[in-house]
Amino acid sequence: VLAKYRQLGLGTMMLQHVFKLCERDGSIDSIYLHVQINNETALSFYKKVGFQIVSTATEYYRRLEPCDAFVLE
Repeated sequence: VLAKYRQLGLGTMMLQHVFKLCERDGSIDSIYLHVQINNETALSFYKKVGFQIVSTATEYYRRLEPCDAFVLE
């Protein structure tokens, strides 16, 4: 979500929509995403909506520093 639209609940609404679609589908067991290890804002948001860090992907990004990412489920 663009910075000027953050803190309005849009990200939460979008994820809730995705969760509902997955639930309706019935065949989706998990949702995974990756977050750059220094992105505390994103990590906090995803943890707030129920995601947990399950692993670290080393050298995940080619053009970003740090290049590692947390994998969340």
